[in-house]
Amino acid sequence: MTDRRHLHLSAGDAAYRLDLISKVHGLEKAVEYFGMLPKQLRKPQCYGSLLKCYVEAKAVDKDEEHFAKMQEMGMKSSYAYTSMMKLYLQTGQLERVHAMFQDMEERDGLVEKAVALVDDAIKKGRTPYANTWYKLAGGFFKTGEVPKAVDMTREALDSVTPPWKPYLTNVLTSLEHCRGPILGYPKRRG
Repeated sequence: MTDRRHLHLSAGDAAYRLDLISKVHGLEKAVEYFGMLPKQLRKPQCYGSLLKCYVEAKAVDKDEEHFAKMQEMGMKSSYAYTSMMKLYLQTGQLERVHAMFQDMEERDGLVEKAVALVDDAIKKGRTPYANTWYKLAGGFFKTGEVPKAVDMTREALDSVTPPWKPYLTNVLTSLEHCRGPILGYPKRRG
């Protein structure tokens, strides 16, 4: 039915078909199908689908080669990184999972980008909600940048309006980090 000339495939359709071909006929046929796709259908969805096929086949070398090609084409996404980390976990290469995660964090710098957006909004006269600061704090906690997370938590607490309430863990972690300066206690060591 899809071979009829009046039905046009989208990139998403081709990506889904690629995944199905891999499951039914194997990786080789999926790669062959990908090679026959016209350029206008070779979008990030198709590249991501082929990456997934390589992961499911545990074809580490081909997956890394395909990921590098995606990288060159500017198609790296959190999906691609997650797929690679999944492959490394499945193949027991735990040190590579950590390296891939760090590469993703450095590439994305999403928290810093979000802070820049909030700063731009402030310059334009807008006032961020407490939850905005709080979400930024959570991002900094996840990336291990506790001092920045503490600053964001302070901003959230300074701009709070009822009925908003922060999660206790972020506040407690911030207090623990600032224990000395805020409460007059010396910071705990080790």
